[in-house]
This record gives sequence, structure tokens and C-alpha cells, in this order.
Amino acid sequence: MSIRFSQTLERTYEVLRTRPWHAELAAVTIVRDVRGQIHLFLEGRRPAEQQELDLSQALSAEQGLGPYWSADLWWADEQGDRPSSTLSSMIRDQRRSAPWQADGARPSWYVLERHVAKQSWTEPPSEPLPLWPMDDVIAGAAPVVVAFFSFKGGLGRTTVTGATGLTLARYGHRVALVDLDLEAPGLASLFLAPKDEPTGVIDYLIEKPIQDKGWQLRESIHSLPDPLLLGPRGATLRLVPVGSVDADYLEKLARVDVQNIAEGSLGRILRELLLELRSALPGGVDFIFLDARAGLHELGGLALCNLAHAGVVLGIDSAQSWAGLALVVQRLARPEQEAGLPIVMVHAFAPLVEQPGGEEERREFVERSYDLFCERYYRSGEVPDLIDSDQPHTPLVIAWQPELRGELSLSVESQGQEKVKALVQRLTAGPYLQLAERLCMLFGRSLQRERSQ
Repeated sequence: MSIRFSQTLERTYEVLRTRPWHAELAAVTIVRDVRGQIHLFLEGRRPAEQQELDLSQALSAEQGLGPYWSADLWWADEQGDRPSSTLSSMIRDQRRSAPWQADGARPSWYVLERHVAKQSWTEPPSEPLPLWPMDDVIAGAAPVVVAFFSFKGGLGRTTVTGATGLTLARYGHRVALVDLDLEAPGLASLFLAPKDEPTGVIDYLIEKPIQDKGWQLRESIHSLPDPLLLGPRGATLRLVPVGSVDADYLEKLARVDVQNIAEGSLGRILRELLLELRSALPGGVDFIFLDARAGLHELGGLALCNLAHAGVVLGIDSAQSWAGLALVVQRLARPEQEAGLPIVMVHAFAPLVEQPGGEEERREFVERSYDLFCERYYRSGEVPDLIDSDQPHTPLVIAWQPELRGELSLSVESQGQEKVKALVQRLTAGPYLQLAERLCMLFGRSLQRERSQ
């Protein structure tokens, strides 16, 4: 069987370590380029020319890398860097220790993955994390940015985002909702009546790099002060929708994708959007909720891995969902930082306890979540007990509610007061109230916000 992409790093290691001279090397960096082909950057004593040739032939053979070998073998030695000092410095700055690297072993093994996309999922962010210091958030001097994410779509993520935001707003918290699901927006249809075509996130991403200060986010912020939604003590809820899905929408969306690949600018512009949102709201904001795109999409990765102070991660009890969640939880463990991103796990579409097999499925979800977090998230010596409701692995359960399926709307204009009132009661109680409480607890805040806060 021919070699596959997933085998290339291990195969390179196996071929090189069989060379008698490899122990005289100081360091080996395996560079996997954007196509998946392998390049080698070697540091230390250089062997004879024939030995180099033997290595290249072994790597190009079918038992080696075959077509995955690029034939690029770069050296750095005391006489100067080859091929250039700039490239050598870049490799040393960006490489990471290989997973098989043992402490004190010689040579030192490194891997450098080259990407044109998915950097938010595969590489540590270049900007400081998070957007503003956690200390300011804990002190109540800055808003909490929470990203709502699901590996699979169709789990009710947008409903959970809107319902939790609405719940906090009813208890006096100043909440802003930002729809980052550009491919399938939903927050606007939940809160706004079909009427004028609004501008939103997609317009900011397109217009801001061109117009700079000539384009202001303020015009895309919708205020939702309706007392039917907020109750007698509620604070005005704010919403930044995606924007109008009109005849130009696909052209805008295509340019957002291309600009990020070509310029890597998407993260920077999103940071500007959140900074502008924070400064644009009179009286400030306590929570900013990001409704992130499902799956390993660049926007979801930026929201969850680069911008948020906490993540709400929705999953279901299926093999595909667990496989994806393993990648996500491992990324959120943030081994390059002192602590992982605070996470609230949600068991979405959970069966009712009284349903056949319902209690067993809920128990299995808890156990699998615990195993996942022990393997991919918790650090050595910090593993909690299975039964600990305050820990990230303990899921908040949102049962399947057939009455909430389909498109929901909290617009009195389109639904009428009685329907909206009943829906608000359902969306601000039970698991949504529990989620609001847990987010407050994570950041030392009370559910009922005092007006003096």
C-alpha cells in the first residue's frame, strides 16, 4: 500500500534514524509544506556527500516517502546557514518539538507544519490571548467574551446562544450577541422581524479594510429593549447580525475567505470589531456572545481559540461528534499557556430520562466526556473526580424539545405577544438558566446584576 499523508512524519523519522550518522546531528526539523510534501532542515555535523545521497534515495523510495519526498535537504552549519539565514531563522522560530522527542535525547526533533488555512486550529495565535486581560474580566472591568461552538451542525447552537444571552439580559446583565456563522446565519431571524436589510459582520469584514474609519460598526448594532423579552429588570440586549443575505452575499463571502488565505487578516479585523463593539455601547457591556460556525471552520477557530475567555461546546453522543470534540478539546487545552480555556460542555439533544435508554445515554455521555478531558485537557496532577459539577467535563444537559425545532422567532411583529411570551418563558428557564448561572460562576459574577455594578 502506498504511503498516506498521516504516515509521512513517522516514516521520515524512521528512515533518518536508521542512518548511522544521524546521532551526530544537533537537530532535525521535518517541514511539511502546504501540499503535504516533506522537506528536511538538519543542524550539526554534515556527513559525506554519498551519505546525503543515500538518505535522499531512501526517502524517495516506495518504502520511504515516495512522492511525498520533496528532495529538499537543507543544512545549517558553522560556515553559515543554507539556503538562507532568513529561512533558517523562520524555521527555528516556528517549529515545535516533535511528539516523539524525549528529554535530553540527541538529536532534537522538531516539526514545522506549513498552512494557508486553519491556522487558528493548528497554530498558537500570534496576538496576545485573550483580546483583553482575564484579570480585567474577573475584576468586572471588561466584558467576558464567550464563543458558542459545535463540531456538528444542527445541534441548536444558535438557540442556546440567544437563549443564554436573553436570560442574562433579563437579570440585568448587558449582553451583546454577535453572529459569526456567515455560512448559515440565524441570530437575526431569532430576534429581528423580516424588514429592512441590515448590515452586519459580513459588511464589516469587507468594508473595514477598505474604508477604515469611514465604516463604523455602530450602524450594525441592533438594540432590543422590548420589555416583553427583558422583563421588568432587564437590560437592553444588543445584536450584531451577519448582514443581509442578498444578491451580493456570495461575492462578499468569497472575498472574506480569499482575503484571509492571502493576507491572514481575518483575526485582526475580528479583534477590531470586538474592540469597536465594546466602545460603542453606552454604559459598557458585561458579556459578548459569539455564535461561531460549526465544524473546524476558520471563523469558529478564531472565535473559540483566539478571542474568547470561555467556550460553550455542544456535542451529541455519536462517534463522529466525539472524534471532532477530541480535536477541539485538545486545542483548547492550550499546552503553550499556563491553563486551558474555560469550557462548559453541553450534551445537546439529550434524551429524556424517562425515555427508554435515556438515563443510560446521559450517564455514558458524562463518562465519555470525563475520559476525553482526562486524556486531552486536564494537566498532570490536576485531574478532578468524575462527579464534580463545577468541572469542564461535567456536561450541562439540554434535552430534545420538539416544540423548539425549526426556525424560532421572538419578534412580536411577526409572532404576536402570546407566542413570544410563551417562548421567552421556555428559553430563559431550565438548562438556559443553568448555563447562564455557570458562566457567571466562572467569572465571579452574580446571576442578578446589581445596577451599581
